[in-house]
Amino acid sequence: KQKSMEITCEEREILVSSNNADIKSAENRVTEAEEAFNKYWKLQGPKNKDNQQLAVDNAEHKYKQAETEYKKYWDTVNHTVYSNEKEESDAKAKLLALKKAMQTAQVEFKNSQTDLKMFKRYTHPNTISSLKNKLEEAKLNLKKTKIRTASSLVQKDNQIYNQKTRIKKNKRDLKKHE
Repeated sequence: KQKSMEITCEEREILVSSNNADIKSAENRVTEAEEAFNKYWKLQGPKNKDNQQLAVDNAEHKYKQAETEYKKYWDTVNHTVYSNEKEESDAKAKLLALKKAMQTAQVEFKNSQTDLKMFKRYTHPNTISSLKNKLEEAKLNLKKTKIRTASSLVQKDNQIYNQKTRIKKNKRDLKKHE
């Protein structure tokens, strides 16, 4: 019984060490989740929003520039009298190319506006929500780990107490029989 008691005491020491490692691991997950949330909230989120806004501004600038070029050239083509058909067809071809470039820039501008709206309405809030959930989950896991480790330690302590009680009883019985 005493040998069993010694083994149980050693098991308790191992359990304490293992419990400390589990708690430290859970605390590290909480720290990592907090850092990820703060990093996104303070740095990545605003940076992504600024990048989206910059893309919209650049696309708008390109669209307005293409529109201005098209309108200027359109005025030029409509107010010019061409001496031959080749010059006129070349001018109209260039006008068509400028129109296509303007339409492409307009589509890119609208797409960048849509991307910004999607980021503001969905991507950004969903990312923040996800990171908050991970943080809360890590905190709950830490709490659960602390409770579980404390419970397992209490169980091991009870097991040791019961073995000590049995040893005492066996010693009394031995003295009694002697």
